[in-house]
Parts: sequence; structure tokens; C-alpha cells
Amino acid sequence: MRILLAVLCTCVLASCGGGSGGGDAGGGGSTPPPYAVALEADAIDIPQGSSATLVVNVTRQPGFTDDVAVTLDSPPAGLHAAAMTVPATRSAGILEIQVDPDAQLQASTVRVLAQSGSSSVAMTATVTVGAAVPGAQELIAQALQAGQIDSPTSLVYRAYALFDDPRLPAEYQ
Repeated sequence: MRILLAVLCTCVLASCGGGSGGGDAGGGGSTPPPYAVALEADAIDIPQGSSATLVVNVTRQPGFTDDVAVTLDSPPAGLHAAAMTVPATRSAGILEIQVDPDAQLQASTVRVLAQSGSSSVAMTATVTVGAAVPGAQELIAQALQAGQIDSPTSLVYRAYALFDDPRLPAEYQ
């Protein structure tokens, strides 16, 4: 009877992860973090030399009041994001991702890492780097050079562009 009981206990311990081993790569059995993190979008497009924002939502379990730090984990060349923190008083934060002007035109999967204390949550998003979009001043200069507008009109349009005036025609915005 004792032998049967010992075998039964050993089987139960083995099936529930008891004993040595187990756990994640960080070692020592892992427990789920006291928060969940989700990205508002799983894909964004960013032109070269520009930036875009990625909204990060944090859902905390009752009693968990720590800040959650969010970063890009080993982003590809040409992509950068400063670390940001979602304070305990908020449920969302904005991670701004910048793209270098000479970044390669491609879609990349980036790893977004949220950490608080010793726990972390990783998510992925696709960032597609597109060709740089010419600015208003460049579009106005091109139109002047092509003879589509005259010099006085280009000066007026440049002033509109400089001050984000809604009178600037849409084709130059």
C-alpha cells in the first residue's frame, strides 16, 4: 500500500511540475505577470525620416500598482524608440517609433517588451518603412519649377505651409 501511495504521489508531482526543472528560460518557475499588455495596432506604416506612434494598453490586476516600462527589443537598423513608462495611474501609453531617412524600405517584425519588476510581456508588431513623402515646401518648389504656379503664388503658398494655414491647397500639403 505504501509503495502504491509513493508511486501515486510521484506521478502527481511529476504531472503538475513539482520537483526540479520546469519553469521558463529565466529559471525558477514562472508565474504570470500581474498585468496584461496589448498593442492597439499590430501593424504600422512609417515613411523614411518620419515617426509614428504605437499605443500600448496595460490592464492591471487588482492590487498591482507598479509602473510598466515599454521598449523596442533589438529593433532592426534604422528604427528607434525611446523607452516609455505607463505609470500606475494610467492604462495606456504611446511608444513613438522613429525611422532614419536612409532606413531600408521593408516590412520588419519588431518585438515590443513591457517590463515591471522581474516580470515581462513581449508582443510583436509589423513596421513597414515606406519611401519618404515630400514636404509642402518641396512640393511647392517642384510646382514652381514645372511652371504650374508663378513666383508670387509660390511665396504665398510657402507662407501658408510654414504656418499650417488651411488655405494651402491640398496638393501641396
